[in-house]
Amino acid sequence: GVTAYTHIGDSDTAKHYFEKCKNYADHVGTEVYLATCNKVVVFLCDYFKFDEALSYADENITYFEEINKVREKMFPKRTNEYYPGLAKAYSQLGQVLSYLRDASAEDYFKEALKGYVAGSANYNITLSFLMHFYIEMGEEYKEKFIQASIEYFQGNKELEKQFAYLVKEGAKGREALISLKFALFVFLKGIYRFRLKDISKKLKTKLLD
Repeated sequence: GVTAYTHIGDSDTAKHYFEKCKNYADHVGTEVYLATCNKVVVFLCDYFKFDEALSYADENITYFEEINKVREKMFPKRTNEYYPGLAKAYSQLGQVLSYLRDASAEDYFKEALKGYVAGSANYNITLSFLMHFYIEMGEEYKEKFIQASIEYFQGNKELEKQFAYLVKEGAKGREALISLKFALFVFLKGIYRFRLKDISKKLKTKLLD
């Protein structure tokens, strides 16, 4: 219930089901419950209850970091990277801090990226969150945004090539490494904030079409 109603933006019902979940928390795996708590952060942000969301996000990281320590002992050959649960928790905290315009959000997004394979769908989702953060923080983050966008658009530096990539890759549907609508959103938002002078007449025409 929490997942479904958070996904469709019904935060009231999501909260209702989370209260039910808490009653059965000791009957499910720890990581399953913490993953549900991650979703709580989402609907609290939808409520604009950022302080409460921040509290949950901080608490989740504390628990996931402890789990990660155990995993490092069990699987010592994988100690150079986080497991997805911790990466997701770092990303969630980054998003909350981003809403609060807290510069430390950048650090948590970068920590989250360590938990995913570079260029994978989850990696790109987190990278797009970082790009949105740079956009919201303004001009002093312009160069960081540009470098992140080059990585996000698979090494393409020019705006026309980035646009061509997002259209081609986004058209692959579920197999795509980026979502067409979300990639287009961060692309256009980045142009408006940082790169209006760089857009060509040809690309402007394509976008208007």
